[in-house]
Amino acid sequence: MNISWKKFIETKRANPEPQPLLVEALSFVQNKDTVLDIGAGPLIDAEYLLKKGFREVVSVDPDSTSAEVAENIADKGFVFHNTHIEAYSFPAAYFDMVSAQFVLPYMKEAVVQKVLKRIHDSLKPGGVFTGHLFGENDSWNTPEDFRMYTSLKKTREMLQAFDFVVLREEEKDTVSRLGKPKHSHKIEFIVTKS
Repeated sequence: MNISWKKFIETKRANPEPQPLLVEALSFVQNKDTVLDIGAGPLIDAEYLLKKGFREVVSVDPDSTSAEVAENIADKGFVFHNTHIEAYSFPAAYFDMVSAQFVLPYMKEAVVQKVLKRIHDSLKPGGVFTGHLFGENDSWNTPEDFRMYTSLKKTREMLQAFDFVVLREEEKDTVSRLGKPKHSHKIEFIVTKS
């Protein structure tokens, strides 16, 4: 287990605010029955979604700290899979919403393409998909970095099977979760399945 990741989860759980993009995306969800939370991390979003009335919240994260947190969520509508998203068996046309907050950029682009297809197939018609990608101007974008970086144009192409509700990018100087200065370039999206 990565000690800095454990610290990150502990810090986030001390101030449990859901991701703002997730909160925004909820206004486009027509039916709050089932939701998939990919890369659930501290499970703050999962608990928020349960409070918002979803009957079933399925969270997927491979980290052992997330699994420990999941053991303390007693809601019978909560399901946790301690695995990588690439290994998760997506049910067909099952979810009203899929959330991928700050998880897709940590996969190789070829894997992201396969995961996006599986997400699309797992959504019910009218279902909402929301998440983040890292933009090309992010200071982490170096030749040796493993993360995936993209542009608005490429994001449109990657998500062409969906209908766009929100697509925006933001660049700013900030501080990383490890406390180091960073130029952040992110792309946020909310899309729906026809």
